[in-house]
Amino acid sequence: MIGQYGHTSGLSSCSGGIGINRSLILPSIDELPGYILLPKNAPPAEKTPQATVTAVLPQLEKYFIDEPGQYWMAAGIAFSSFEMIEAFALVTVSFGVDFELGILGSVSMSIPTDGVTPIAFVEADLLASFAPSSGLLAFEGVISPQSYVFGGFVKVQGGFAFCLWFDKEHAGDFVVTVGGYYPSFDKPAHYPAVPRIKLGFAVGPVSVSGGGYFALTPAMLMAGLSMNATFNAGPIKAWFDAAIDLLIAWAPFHYQAGSYVTIGVSVDLGLFTLKVQVGADLAVWGPEFGGKADVDLDVASFSF
Repeated sequence: MIGQYGHTSGLSSCSGGIGINRSLILPSIDELPGYILLPKNAPPAEKTPQATVTAVLPQLEKYFIDEPGQYWMAAGIAFSSFEMIEAFALVTVSFGVDFELGILGSVSMSIPTDGVTPIAFVEADLLASFAPSSGLLAFEGVISPQSYVFGGFVKVQGGFAFCLWFDKEHAGDFVVTVGGYYPSFDKPAHYPAVPRIKLGFAVGPVSVSGGGYFALTPAMLMAGLSMNATFNAGPIKAWFDAAIDLLIAWAPFHYQAGSYVTIGVSVDLGLFTLKVQVGADLAVWGPEFGGKADVDLDVASFSF
């Protein structure tokens, strides 16, 4: 059962629910942006109450599962702060067969708020959970693609997570990540799949995009950056791609890094297209220290 009421000022509203002989399933990080209990994802009302119930129930079945002896309660509040922050927080408690505490939220922030186009707008969905049965304490979030800085000039999106396993088979393990992991990292199944941090902007014929990540585990540290820039003006095109990735492990000690740079230009002359591209890839590893470089000069390539 879900209910809601609001204050006449419109500054905040409250909601709540209770479940008997049912378990409430919290979302994974990839399900979080579309989770049905977040206000922005509430299904639209149909023409009749019966039609609304018929449309909504199938969407709820995935997250409200029949389980005798399991109960849950939820309470949420929506609020604003200084007309700058709009937020919604939902606290859930499941108990009976298993105990789980969850806090879900959506938050958006605009700067400034005096009626002009915001310099920055950030929208994110957040989830914190504590489950003794799985031995997991987690805090995860996803920044929506609608977020931007510099008045919409630069788009921002991505995700982050902190997970700590304090019991069961993964006791002592943890992961802190912003934007995911090293490209060739064999992610354990119990680690969250976190989307890359991405930035992008365009000015006339020039468009630039980039990404980044950072991750820390008990055994290693990972970080990386990437950038892609293109110029497109009719028959003339140019591009620049670059990236660097680093992994340092200490159990046992090991390091590896990779980077590449590519620069190219093409000109459409009508009868044919003239294209030139040069680039280089570099990989290093150790111990023992070693590495390899591949150089492509378009007309010739070599390695050392």
